[in-house]
Amino acid sequence: MATPLEITDADVALVAQELQLDLADPQAVAVLKEVTSCDVQAGPGSGKTTILTAKLAILAKKWPYRDRGICVLSHTNVARREIEHKLGRSAHLRMLLGYPHFIGTFQTFVDQFLAVPFLRKERVEVTAVDDDRFGERAWAMLRKNSWKAAFAIQKFCGNDGVRAQSIVASLTLDGAHMGVVHSMQNASRFPRPDSATGQALIAVKQALRAEGCFRYDDMFAFAEACLFKVPYVAPALRRRFPWVFVDELQDTKAAQDRIVEQVFATNDCVFQRFGDKNQAIFDFEADSDDGQSLFGRRKTLFLNRTHRFGQSVANLVSPLTAVEPQQLIGNPQRPNCQHAAMVFGRASVRSVVPLFGDLVVQRVPAAVWKEDPVCVVASRVNPGHHTKDRFPACLGDYVDGYVSPNAAKPTRPDSFLGYVIEGRSKWAEEGTGANPYNSVLSGVLCLLRRGDAADVGVAPKNKAEFHQVLLQNDRLAAFQRLCWGVLNPVVALNAGAWPSRIKELLAILDLTKPTQEMLQFLEWADSAGTDAGNGMKSASKAQNTYQHRTKDALLPIRLDSIHGVKGETHAATLVVETFGRQHDLQQLLSVFTGQTHGSLLKDSLRGHCKRVYVGMTRPSHLLCLGISAEHINDAEMAALAANGWEVIRL
Repeated sequence: MATPLEITDADVALVAQELQLDLADPQAVAVLKEVTSCDVQAGPGSGKTTILTAKLAILAKKWPYRDRGICVLSHTNVARREIEHKLGRSAHLRMLLGYPHFIGTFQTFVDQFLAVPFLRKERVEVTAVDDDRFGERAWAMLRKNSWKAAFAIQKFCGNDGVRAQSIVASLTLDGAHMGVVHSMQNASRFPRPDSATGQALIAVKQALRAEGCFRYDDMFAFAEACLFKVPYVAPALRRRFPWVFVDELQDTKAAQDRIVEQVFATNDCVFQRFGDKNQAIFDFEADSDDGQSLFGRRKTLFLNRTHRFGQSVANLVSPLTAVEPQQLIGNPQRPNCQHAAMVFGRASVRSVVPLFGDLVVQRVPAAVWKEDPVCVVASRVNPGHHTKDRFPACLGDYVDGYVSPNAAKPTRPDSFLGYVIEGRSKWAEEGTGANPYNSVLSGVLCLLRRGDAADVGVAPKNKAEFHQVLLQNDRLAAFQRLCWGVLNPVVALNAGAWPSRIKELLAILDLTKPTQEMLQFLEWADSAGTDAGNGMKSASKAQNTYQHRTKDALLPIRLDSIHGVKGETHAATLVVETFGRQHDLQQLLSVFTGQTHGSLLKDSLRGHCKRVYVGMTRPSHLLCLGISAEHINDAEMAALAANGWEVIRL
């Protein structure tokens, strides 16, 4: 049975005092005091992570066991770090960062407690769990063993080799039965699984499985197989974790959902999940479900009060709650700005962002926009099939020189120096930790794969094997000191010191006769950012910032996708119209004008509604829309004004 605990009003008052939190909202108190399984429907900016942290603080004080723990599952390392940062605020909370508790991502949980132990039990040797490496190997293997299949896929993609490779790279094991699926599994005109091409794809996946080369999502299939074949695992996990929390429920994938429901959705656990079904936007092509299947399995508590924005924004965005109708309650301490809908023609589209910049400078205090970002966001940022009938099609139509994320996607480094720079960049973004160190490890493994067997012997296949080799030769400490030397942001990288670093690395690896290919991989090459200690940003982010200049101010305005800003708080946000099957803002005019509610829209429009809702709930102060004049008439503009928008014609 689940651990019997009671949370009282006194407990809530004490944690509010200790963590200096405002927990006067009755809905927040109800969530904190709930000690049975439930879902929490949390609106944007409702402070759900803060409430979750407060609940963990209360539980930490009352926790009666030394060998049983609390499990907190998140979807990204960013979310995990945010929770861990908040847990560092008190001694009781810091206790949750170690055994017997677990705070981490779904991927880490599945790997640690299910997939990896199962693979060891099955005597499966894992050489790599890496999407990029799998994709490279799968495409190369398909072209070598079945060039006709590779040609057929490339033809399906209109001779787009990058897209064809991405389809092959998506080959994934699915479920306990270990079926093979891919991104085009149900696409019309794509070769069926029983065709020659389909069989060639399955053969590639099975060959790489035999080699021990997997994708990250394959681990969920092994986890399901573990639960199916080893029946004592689920009860053991339930005993270990009698309280379980899930953060950002709406982003949960089907395989993740199947696993946690099978393990924790019983009377043996208190299973509480926090999320917002109105913000389930990460499956762009599958909008019919709206994330509803993830919700409604147990009683639902609501968090309607937002700390992010005032009532004026709350009134405008609440009608867009397309899946779970929710009337948001604004923060009375936030100002109620005059929010604007800008209507532009083809000739004036490039004036939209400058006008937005002027409005920000006029209506938002400088101290606010200097602290929080100002952003222009859109549902679609890549051109796709761009025609005049689809104008405006993407974010690039609004600003000269916009670089789409696809075009700016970083490639794998082609030198050891590139891996070091990648690690230093991660250090600048994240601080010390595993990711910067793993970048250097990846570079070393790439180096060893370039050597002849006679020179390097049997090269380690993965990072664990590499560490084992260094331990056996008493060289691990020396290697870690070297990594600190090249990653340390205080010490600049330069061409003069590089040869001594490489000499030290070769000695640690016992490479007395490196091949010419290895030497080329180790060479110094001038690269932007090698002397940077911190603050390195991708070229695309730097390029996708519009510098708005006025007489008295320089205002940076970031251009990004709605998916890219999810979870952020902005000083001001402009949501511009783009094309994805339809023009999104045009299809939502009836909601913006107050004529209908997003929950009454037909299924084909709910995806637009959810994405625009996420974009419109980012700003603390100013919210703006950019709508093409070709998609709105005078009556609709009058209705917008009557519903609270300032309509500005460009």
